[in-house]
Amino acid sequence: MEVSLSIGERQRLASLLAAVANVLLLMFMLAVSLPLLPLKLADPFWQLSFTAALCSNGFLALLAVLLLNLAAALLPQADWLVGRRQLVGSLCRWVALAYLLLIPLQGLAAWRALDWAGAAESRAARQELSRIAQFRQAVVSADSVAALQVNLAAIQAPPLGAADQSQSLAAIKSGLLAQLQAVEQRARATSGGQLAVGSGSLPGKALEPAKLIALGKDCLRVVLLSLGFAMAFAAAAQRRGSELSLRAEWGLAVEGVLEAGLSWQQERRENREERRLIRKEQNKQQLLRQNRKLQQQGSTASSPLNVQARKDGQRSSPAGARSNNRNRGADADYFEALAAGEQADSAGD
Repeated sequence: MEVSLSIGERQRLASLLAAVANVLLLMFMLAVSLPLLPLKLADPFWQLSFTAALCSNGFLALLAVLLLNLAAALLPQADWLVGRRQLVGSLCRWVALAYLLLIPLQGLAAWRALDWAGAAESRAARQELSRIAQFRQAVVSADSVAALQVNLAAIQAPPLGAADQSQSLAAIKSGLLAQLQAVEQRARATSGGQLAVGSGSLPGKALEPAKLIALGKDCLRVVLLSLGFAMAFAAAAQRRGSELSLRAEWGLAVEGVLEAGLSWQQERRENREERRLIRKEQNKQQLLRQNRKLQQQGSTASSPLNVQARKDGQRSSPAGARSNNRNRGADADYFEALAAGEQADSAGD
């Protein structure tokens, strides 16, 4: 059942779709820009937030593009809708490219974030150990309870309580040093991985496995969403004067590269086959020349005069037998060369 809309209904629906598309675009810009203020372009955590915001709110821009194309299709005679669709199609090219560039940006930001987090935890661990060393120095250098109070106040440490001041200096020092030893052991056990970050280890080695897994999941989500949004915006993008979308042009370019690679491989196979045939023909020609040469030698040796002379030579001296053996050896060499040529031809085929 076909449903036809009147011109007035088409205009009203097209205006509504265009207005909703404008609102969605405004929502996309606000959702991306407001959480990222103030700008911190060199901060890797800000970069991670930027990529996450673009991928989380990209559906708003994509839906706005779809609604605008529907509005232009409903009212093709409206020049303002057609012009806006062409403008959006031209901008979608850059949006698709931007989403593709989010993939390396996400990887670089994740690497730098791991490095920064490890360095920050390493600095915190070193500061804590330095604070413990200051506290120990203040306790050891005190020669009286009053001097200990002064030393603790100088390093902004908690003062001694009334119960502690009633004890002897040796008891106070032993108690404080025992507490410092326990705290230092816990700090070193906790920050053992962080202290190695600055000595050439990989970024993120000192982080907890749960944090690394969460960061890996976020990176994978951003990569997949970036690829999806890039393909979607490329389908909506169109160059001026072209009847194909950007994704269709990408597909044609990829097909061209694949066809060029296949044709190059086919040409290599044809050249290799041609060289094999040339070698085969050369081997055949060489065998034919050897065959003719051996046949000429055999015809010369089989003439009546030569036969009679060979018989006389065999009766007169043992040199004739050696000459006969040489002829048979030449025949054997011919058949061996012929067999070797046939094996080379079969191997080349």
